[in-house]
Amino acid sequence: MRENARPLAAVHYYYLLKSDEEDLRLLWNSLTGGANLQTGSPLASTLPELGLSGPEKTSGRCQIIQKFDGPDGDFCLCQLSDMSVIEVTYWKHDEPLESEWLRVADAIEADRDRLLSGLNGVFGETTLLVAPANTGFEAMVDAAARVDGAALQTPLDPAATGAGPALLVHFPDLAADGRDYYALAADDPGPFSATMLPEVDSLIKKLGRSASYFEIQRQTVVSERADVDRQVGDLLHRQIISDADAAPETEILEEQIAALSRLFGLLATDSLLVRQSSDRLSRDIKLLNQELALLASKDSTDETGRFYLSRFNLDLAEAETELRNLDFSRQNAQAAIEVVRTQVEIMRAGEEAAIQKQSKEILSSSLVLQEERLALQVAAGFIEFVLIFYYVLKSWEGIAGVEPVEHISPLLRLLVIGSFSASAAVGTHFLAMAIQHRSVKSVGLWISAGILVLAFIAMELLTIANS
Repeated sequence: MRENARPLAAVHYYYLLKSDEEDLRLLWNSLTGGANLQTGSPLASTLPELGLSGPEKTSGRCQIIQKFDGPDGDFCLCQLSDMSVIEVTYWKHDEPLESEWLRVADAIEADRDRLLSGLNGVFGETTLLVAPANTGFEAMVDAAARVDGAALQTPLDPAATGAGPALLVHFPDLAADGRDYYALAADDPGPFSATMLPEVDSLIKKLGRSASYFEIQRQTVVSERADVDRQVGDLLHRQIISDADAAPETEILEEQIAALSRLFGLLATDSLLVRQSSDRLSRDIKLLNQELALLASKDSTDETGRFYLSRFNLDLAEAETELRNLDFSRQNAQAAIEVVRTQVEIMRAGEEAAIQKQSKEILSSSLVLQEERLALQVAAGFIEFVLIFYYVLKSWEGIAGVEPVEHISPLLRLLVIGSFSASAAVGTHFLAMAIQHRSVKSVGLWISAGILVLAFIAMELLTIANS
C-alpha cells in the first residue's frame, strides 16, 4: 500500500447514513474528480460483487469497498453496518509536526468548503492527525496547538494496531457540529485508521446523536409529565376537600374520567418513547464498551473510553430515571381514575336506591288506588243492582198489572227479579270486557245472558199463572 511508501499526516472521515446514497455519490465524485462509484443501486446490495481481497478487504465490520489514488492523497470508501464512510488520506511532507498538522488542517477546511456546500446528508465528521511512533502525549497536544488537560489519551493494544505500542489522543472539547478530533502516534497507522477508528467513532457519533435527541425529547416529556401530575393532583385534591352537598354530577365525573384517560394515554406514549431511547442507548453503550475493550491496552487507563462511557451512562441513567417517574405518574393517573370511577359508582348506587324507593312508593300508591277502585266498583255494582231491581219490579207491575204481581209469592218474586237484576248488572261488565278484547267467547257473558233469559221467561209464566 502507499501508506508504506509515504507516511500519513492525517485522515479525515465523512460519515453518511445508508439512506443518503445520493449525497454519498455526489461527495465521492467531488472528492475523486469524477471517479464514479463502481456499484449499482442500491449500494448496499452490491457490496459482495466488488471482489476486493488482500489488504483492500478487512475481516471486521468496517469493510473497504473502493479506493481511489489521488495526487495528494488517497480516497477510501468503507461500509459500516448502518453507515458509509469516506476516508480522505493526507500525506505527510517533510515538515515539523506542528507545521504539518497546521497545513493539513488548512487543506481539510478548504476541501470542506468546496465539498459540503450543497450536501445535507453528512451525519458527522472526524479528523485523525497522525504522528510518528513514540511521540509523547504532551508533544502531540502541543503540535495540535491544544492546552494540556483538554485532551484524553488512550494507549492502544498492539494486537489491535498490528504493530508496536501506539497512543491515541482525543480532543473532546473541540467537538462541534458533529466533528471530532483525534491524534495517533503509531508505527503503522494504516490498519487502525482505515477500519478500527471508524467502527468506534461511528458508535460514539450515534450515541451522541441519540443522547442529543433524547435530551430534546426528555424536556418535552418532563413538561408533559409535570402538567399531567398537576392536573391529577388538582383533581384528587378537589375530591378530598369537596363536601357531600357540593358533589359533582355524574356527567361531570364521567368527563373527568375521559380527561384522565387521555392523560393516562399520553403518559403511556411518553413511556414507550423513553423506553425505546433507553433501550437504544443501552444497546449502543454495550457495543461501544466491547469495541473499546478490544482497542485499549489492558495495562493502562483508557481516558477516552472512560469519558464517553461516563457521559453516555449518565444519559442512560437520566432515561431510566425518567422512565421510573413516568411509571409513578401513570400510577397516580390510574389511581385518580379509580377514585373518580368509584365516586361515580357510589352516586349511581345512590340514584338506583332512590329510584327503587320511588318505585316502591309508586307501587304502594297503586295498590291503594286499586283497593279504592275495587271498593268503588263494588259500591257501583250494588247501586246498579238496586236500580235494576227497582225498575224491573215497577216495569213488571206496570205491564202485568199490580194485582197479578201481588198474588205471586214475595220470595218467588224476589228470586226472579233478583236473578234478572244480578245477571243484568254482571252481564254488563262481561259485555264491556268482551268489547274491549273484541271477543264474545266469555263464559261469564253467556251465563249472565242465560240467567237473564230464564228470569224473563219466569216472569212471563208467573204472570200468566196468576192472572
